[in-house]
Amino acid sequence: MTQSDPITYLEKWKSGDLPPPPVTVLIDSKLTSFGDGTAEVVLEASSKHYNHSGTVHGGLISAFADVAMGAAIVSKLQSGESFSTVSMNTGFFKAFSKGRLTAKAVVVRRGRTTAYVECEVVSEKDLIAKASSTCVIIKTPISH
Repeated sequence: MTQSDPITYLEKWKSGDLPPPPVTVLIDSKLTSFGDGTAEVVLEASSKHYNHSGTVHGGLISAFADVAMGAAIVSKLQSGESFSTVSMNTGFFKAFSKGRLTAKAVVVRRGRTTAYVECEVVSEKDLIAKASSTCVIIKTPISH
């Protein structure tokens, strides 16, 4: 995160006034909404996201969930704070091939030094995966 105000950063990311994080460009995802401890990101899955079986690669689904969870955490940060993921887990429930995926993330708990976040990755009709992440909150020095 490069902005000092986390909410301004998310607003500019969502509106396109600020370049999105490079990983979102790599996987073709887009931040569509965020709130106090929540975020939604969408991805139009296509053959470029496939594994050898012709379904969306599990690593891509994990990265997609991580983007949404990161945005949700940013919405709970104060100026002068950043974060880093220290642990992440993803469970897969259904294969997916083509169409829109939505990652819906929510911060379950934001403490002084850590945050715990959960995310559901869904298609229009199915739960595709669930992910969770533990992050460390980093106090960043503010340059004058």
